[in-house]
Amino acid sequence: PDKYREDDAPIELVIDGAVPDGYENGEESTWGATALRALLGSTVDPGPLADAVDGWGGDRYRILFDGSNAVFEMHWVGDEEDDLPEYVDAFEGFLADQVDGDDAWHVVTDGTTVVVLVADDPAVADGILAGLVDFGPWEAGA
Repeated sequence: PDKYREDDAPIELVIDGAVPDGYENGEESTWGATALRALLGSTVDPGPLADAVDGWGGDRYRILFDGSNAVFEMHWVGDEEDDLPEYVDAFEGFLADQVDGDDAWHVVTDGTTVVVLVADDPAVADGILAGLVDFGPWEAGA
């Protein structure tokens, strides 16, 4: 809300990864800092959550669907590079707690952008990850 009142425009992002065979892009939009706080607030400690939300610079998400399986993919950037670890920590904690054991989830980064990926089908998640050429697990100090 503070960023909205301050007219802090989000950093524009584009998801240009291929849509897996058999899937359609069901929805694509911006999640936003307020929705991020609502999503993560149920499972992430207030400190890491506040740090992640305060560092929000912009995002873009898409939901892919093949009729029975879904994929959620979100790309996120912070206001500053040092916002990256807070966001990674917050989302890893949330996904570890919320995603069913049969589903796949990943949080990867290229050092400036974080990608959050959740998929019913782990093979589809692996295919999308393969298209994210410069992305990998977060490493402190990287």
